Amino acid sequence: MARQLNLYRYVCISGTQFEEWSEEIPISCPNGNAVSSGTLAIIDSVSDQDVSATIVEESIATGGHFQGESVTVNISGTDWAEVDHSWPIPISIVAAHFTTDDTHQGDIIQAHAAPNTTIGAATAVISGGQSTFSVQQSVVDNISLGFLVTLVDSNDGATEELGRVIDIDKENLTITTEDVTSQALAISPAPTYVQMTIAYINHMEIGPPRADVVGEGNLKASYFPANTILRFRYKRVDGTADKLVVRLEYFY
Repeated sequence: MARQLNLYRYVCISGTQFEEWSEEIPISCPNGNAVSSGTLAIIDSVSDQDVSATIVEESIATGGHFQGESVTVNISGTDWAEVDHSWPIPISIVAAHFTTDDTHQGDIIQAHAAPNTTIGAATAVISGGQSTFSVQQSVVDNISLGFLVTLVDSNDGATEELGRVIDIDKENLTITTEDVTSQALAISPAPTYVQMTIAYINHMEIGPPRADVVGEGNLKASYFPANTILRFRYKRVDGTADKLVVRLEYFY
């Protein structure tokens, strides 16, 4: 049975408003007060299906039909250019091809699946210089080693990109990231959310001109649930306009 994680907004009898990710309906506030009657509302939700966008070797069979298409990323300067792509049906990507010339050498490409998917919240105040975080059950249930983690403090909008997950403690409900926080993050009155991103291509520098293939060496294809975003990111080093064309092969 699918599990549902809801973001509840409610007001305590003290008048303080809180937001909380939970699988159960909150009956008390973090400050110990009761929830005021009639103030509880669900403002967002995710389920196991929503966060199951893990790129895995195909274990769920598609229809077995082959298809190919291209995605073009145009860039006009040195900032990152992004293109989001998704499919309305489940697919299994076999390989991604791209051909480069001299103008691409030194540029950086990334491909991220399910970028910045909220999977829960931190359960303890976060200090600067911290890399191990106490989190909700839903976080350890859905994250995997190597996934990218972003923390978002919804109190002031502070964001911390912390690189990859390097340890998951399912018993004590903690995760550890390769990078440390640069600032403190609060968990009340509003939560600090935990977001995950699956790095298909994390940080690849383009070398001398050649035809590159990513994923072809896998024994199986990489499965994407329907409507999962695959985000292509491209960064130029010389600031001139260019484009990168990625050709995808997949089964549907």
